[in-house]
Amino acid sequence: LSPLVQSHWLEAFYNIALSKPFLDSVTWLDLLDHDQSELPHGALATEAMKAKGAFHRIVGIRKNIHAGNASTNIRPLGFSAGSNTHA
Repeated sequence: LSPLVQSHWLEAFYNIALSKPFLDSVTWLDLLDHDQSELPHGALATEAMKAKGAFHRIVGIRKNIHAGNASTNIRPLGFSAGSNTHA
């Protein structure tokens, strides 16, 4: 799982989750990568505590929500509507 793919997946997941009125919250299992992770390299930061792209995506989503822009049609960077290829 590359950090870029992880950040795209995270944003797509959050967009789907935020579109569901019956969900109250969304959580992420690991903050830091570690040897006992259920999903290796699936945390929001490295073992050295360096934030990954996925962490920055969550920050951006939270800022949009707190700014009153809770739109769930935010597409991951590098993708365009109707396309499965990188820009």
